[in-house]
Amino acid sequence: VGSVAFHGTLQFRHQMYDEVPMLWTVLLVLYCLLEHHDVSTHYGLPLQLALAAYAALATWATSQQDGNAQWVSFHAAFGVVEFPCLYLVAQFFRSLDESEARLRTLLRRGFVSVLRLGDRLVVDGPELLRNSEALAGL
Repeated sequence: VGSVAFHGTLQFRHQMYDEVPMLWTVLLVLYCLLEHHDVSTHYGLPLQLALAAYAALATWATSQQDGNAQWVSFHAAFGVVEFPCLYLVAQFFRSLDESEARLRTLLRRGFVSVLRLGDRLVVDGPELLRNSEALAGL
């Protein structure tokens, strides 16, 4: 909903509805990746408190600025968590044994699909943008 509100209106307050849930989601993914090894928690309450504090700080930093400062603060806050997540997903993938072949295949296909989509956007993005601008002018 937040993403649609922001990308449909391009208003700052709707941008927060898009970006803040992204920050919280990537923190939840990081928590899951760090704690997935055992049934019981490994890091426990200290990790939960640290991630909650980071979420509060990143939310405040992102929502209290505008313009370029807001853009930088969101991408920095998101990137600080996203890159460890990417590393941990790669580690998780490498740790899968042959009995989990279906999961390995699913993860590999998902990763390849993301790469292909990114490639299409880079290669065809300018042309798609020109076509959409031409259609909008009709």
